[in-house]
Amino acid sequence: MKSVAQADIAPDKTAHTIQLGTTFPGLQRINLSDGAAGISLNWAAGTPMTIESSLQNPNKFAGGRWTMYFYVPKGTKVVGGFRNTGVGQIMDADGKAVLKFAAENNPGYWSVPVAPGQDGKLWQMYSVSGEVMLMTTPPYLARSADELLLPKEVVIADITR
Repeated sequence: MKSVAQADIAPDKTAHTIQLGTTFPGLQRINLSDGAAGISLNWAAGTPMTIESSLQNPNKFAGGRWTMYFYVPKGTKVVGGFRNTGVGQIMDADGKAVLKFAAENNPGYWSVPVAPGQDGKLWQMYSVSGEVMLMTTPPYLARSADELLLPKEVVIADITR
């Protein structure tokens, strides 16, 4: 993958504002490489920004617990994945805890049946620590519904159902 823009930032624990320019329209990918220095990335609320969390590209959230949303497409019968470490919960679209991650059952695969009416909606990974990868839904996480980006084929498939 060829980089179209790059910025180098001093690892001085100071906030730096950067702007990456590109001549390519559409979606862009941001890759961070900090050599374990502990970079923190922030962006304005409502800015579309999605983080992949698949087996091939697990999330790398560090330093505590995190809460993110993911989409369960229409027709999905089971939400499942794998986790390496940590604790937390999976919440369905109504905010009901449908799975609790605990220290005694990790690492490992996990799954949750999708109740009627809970597909075609956002679910939440709530107060999670560690890596949780999605396998039966699009493997993308966002801070809110406004920020979640989905593959075109997922959106089209949901429209036709």
